[in-house]
Order: sequence, then C-alpha cells, then structure tokens
Amino acid sequence: MGGLFYVLFRSTELRMFNWFSYLGLENLIYFLREVFYHFNHYLPFWALYSLSDGLWVYSFTSALLIIWEGRLTIWLSLPLMSGPFAEIAQLVKIFPGTFDILDLILTITGYTASFILITYNFLKTEKLRSKKAVVPPIIRSLHLRIHIL
Repeated sequence: MGGLFYVLFRSTELRMFNWFSYLGLENLIYFLREVFYHFNHYLPFWALYSLSDGLWVYSFTSALLIIWEGRLTIWLSLPLMSGPFAEIAQLVKIFPGTFDILDLILTITGYTASFILITYNFLKTEKLRSKKAVVPPIIRSLHLRIHIL
C-alpha cells in the first residue's frame, strides 16, 4: 500500500522510476499514474507523504514478530531504529533528506501498532492452545463407536 503511494503519486524524479524504466515497466507505471491521477486530490497530505513510512515500519515489525513467533528478540530493534532513527538522523543532518514530524509519529505508531496486534494475537493463540478442550460425552461415545466399526 505504501509503495503504491510512491508509484502513483510521488515525484517521478525518485530513483525507483529509473529502475522501472530499466525493467521495461515505464509504460505500465505511467498508465497507472494517469488512471489514478485525480485520486491524489482526495487523499490527505499526511497519507500521500507520511503514511508509507508508517506502513513499511508496521510491515517490517509484523514480519519479524511472525518469524520469531511473537518472541522479543534483538531483531525487533531494526524497524524501530531504521524508521524513527532515520527521521531523527535527517533532523541532525546525519542522513540526507528533510525531517518530518509526521513521518516520525507514523513510524513510531506503525511499530507500536504491529507490536501490540501481533503480540496480542500470539498470546491469545497460546491461551487457546493451553486450554483443554472439553468434549461432551455424546461426542466421545460417537468417536469410540467410529473407531470400533
């Protein structure tokens, strides 16, 4: 989703548009940009320019949490540090670019939302697994009859 905002609405001066040309996708990309051109007037500024940052941090964090099955590992510091850290590094001129407080807020929000949702899901799943299933006697007797036949 965040990548689509870049492809459809951001400046064609971005490096990725050179890659699209190299891969022979230039006509397709420009066709899509033309089809969706009017939508950029309906999207809020923050969605066009900051949401993609929050979404990639959310996705990166979610992928790591799923890979590590909800366990806390040092790897979870990567999306937290690469999203917000990159933005702060722009503020102090360590990285090129323009600092944007909305980018900072949305990257922190993306990390936090992913952490809460994925961790909650794993905890809920573990809780369900740890409960012993109560099988009514009628179902148990049917199961026994099936095996006897």
